[in-house]
Amino acid sequence: MVNLFSISNVFAQAEMVSATPPLAVYAGKYVYDEVDGTRFLNHPQVRAAIEAAVPTGDVRDILYTEVRTPHRS
Repeated sequence: MVNLFSISNVFAQAEMVSATPPLAVYAGKYVYDEVDGTRFLNHPQVRAAIEAAVPTGDVRDILYTEVRTPHRS
């Protein structure tokens, strides 16, 4: 039996990835800078990589915590 939820989830993820900018456009930007309305850490490819490397726990939470510090010249 085919799991229709899994299939629809794959299509939804593919659609979301195609709606986001390529990762190369984030070069030279801070993780909290938005490109086409998407921050680097919210990019589907980045989130998938983080969640694959660190499935749960404090380390992953720290990665997703946005901390802005003043830029020094």
